[in-house]
Amino acid sequence: MRVAAFALLLGLAACGRQGELMRPAPPGQVPAVDPAKPLPSALLVPTPQEEPTRVDDPLSKSTPRRDDYFNLPPKH
Repeated sequence: MRVAAFALLLGLAACGRQGELMRPAPPGQVPAVDPAKPLPSALLVPTPQEEPTRVDDPLSKSTPRRDDYFNLPPKH
């Protein structure tokens, strides 16, 4: 059991990224804006698909319904 746990930890330690470390940005420096990303104000405006226009009345004329052959009284 201990050997398996040690082998697992050794395998996880070997999966680390190798390469030079990058220095963090100095405080007060704002990262550059990615032009491909939309601004937050643009994300607040709904698209036509998110807020479609609504039709007031889907029926232009009122017509009586036909008889429903499956509307049967309950059986006792």
